[in-house]
Amino acid sequence: MISLTLPDGSRRPFERPLTGAELAQAIGPGLAKAALAVKIDGILKDLSAPIERDAKVAIVTREHPDALELLRHDCAHVLAEAVQELYP
Repeated sequence: MISLTLPDGSRRPFERPLTGAELAQAIGPGLAKAALAVKIDGILKDLSAPIERDAKVAIVTREHPDALELLRHDCAHVLAEAVQELYP
């Protein structure tokens, strides 16, 4: 069993490890739809990253302070892929 601490200080117990996407879905379908990433003990991770131990977690949405940096980083990767496709 793992216990996850949310930003508001509340704790959620889970029987098995889960991903950031599964955590967002467990909190609510609206949050799952808005989720961009998950922060696990302060480290930004993809929603598919497994959470296998007790941790402080936060679901990153577009309102989160880290969202703009995350979106810029992702856009840079998409742009680089497009440029490589055009100019191999």
